[in-house]
Amino acid sequence: MEKLKKGQRVKHTSRPEWGLGQLREDENANEIRVFFPNKGELTLQTADRGKLELVIGAEPLPVIPPNVPTKKTGKKQMPMVTFDMAKELFLKQYLGGFYGKRLLDEERDYKVELARVAQQLLAKDVLLALINAENYQQICDNANTLVCYKKKKVPNNLPSFREQIGFTAGFKKLNDPKTFAHSLFEYLHGDANLELRFNRFALVLEQMEAAKWPIITTFRFFLFPATDVFIKPKTLKYRPPRQKFKINCNLLI
Repeated sequence: MEKLKKGQRVKHTSRPEWGLGQLREDENANEIRVFFPNKGELTLQTADRGKLELVIGAEPLPVIPPNVPTKKTGKKQMPMVTFDMAKELFLKQYLGGFYGKRLLDEERDYKVELARVAQQLLAKDVLLALINAENYQQICDNANTLVCYKKKKVPNNLPSFREQIGFTAGFKKLNDPKTFAHSLFEYLHGDANLELRFNRFALVLEQMEAAKWPIITTFRFFLFPATDVFIKPKTLKYRPPRQKFKINCNLLI
């Protein structure tokens, strides 16, 4: 029996309800990796080869999630699932969905509280008043308070503990509260191109040895949650190849 190839379409003769499947990679000596739209991704043993019927012709292609790397890395990859399956798994874990108690307790409420804190510490009028009073150290303290916020039940756990420690220690390395204060104000509230302001603030963080994506993005994420995002590079770096989009940034910082 001829081996199946990546991209070929198959039906499982015992499970027609799984729908029209598509091979994710070439059949090998031990297994066959197939995505079925109503079942998700399965790894079948070669002994099941006889249950797969090759489909050739005008039947529509199954809608499958974007491709993921298939190179063996020693780490077990999470099987691919359909959107409906992912939704079902999410609702099982978070009863009530996006407005259920568990999600609000674990993911939403503390971020809302931190957005309120960011407005108190870093709003434009607050920073302007401190700059006009030449109280640059207070701006540094406000920034550090947000990054390392530890109020009970409302911790800022987006930057890691190590990143928070590095940011706090970075003020001594920079030893220039005025430069930090002005660069943070321009980054958050300036009128110049945002990319330029971002890069200028990143240079200051580099002098502090604290130029990390979770640090630099936490400020605008909490101050402008409707428009800005928080970035963790270890999470983001796998998304472009999987979701087939490009990002124009350096994820090494």
